[in-house]
Amino acid sequence: MHGWSSEVELHTRVVGHAGLGMIAARRRLPPQVLLPVFDRMVDEGFLTRDGHLLSHTRAGAREARVIGEAWGSWLAERVQQDLGRPSDADLRAAVDTIAKRLLVEDLNSGLPQRTRELTGSAAA
Repeated sequence: MHGWSSEVELHTRVVGHAGLGMIAARRRLPPQVLLPVFDRMVDEGFLTRDGHLLSHTRAGAREARVIGEAWGSWLAERVQQDLGRPSDADLRAAVDTIAKRLLVEDLNSGLPQRTRELTGSAAA
């Protein structure tokens, strides 16, 4: 469930907001499938929801940061094994750039045309 917290974080940083429909479309799932997950995260105090827009609470932002740091550490270990040790700042910048590019690609290829029209300028 907490991986969804990272989705909210990524969408917010790249698009400016995190919408249930956009997250579901990126995962190629109907929003109704994800709604109980996000409802639970709201109930547990990780997210707030205004209609279909999702935002982190302080606890949710902390959770997303912990998940991001764990992924970064895992990736740093793999990169170090292959190429040597990059600086933490360089690694974080590279991971952030890759994540943003993947999200933009997903948004441009995986969303219905109407949603792309609404988010296209923010995702570019």
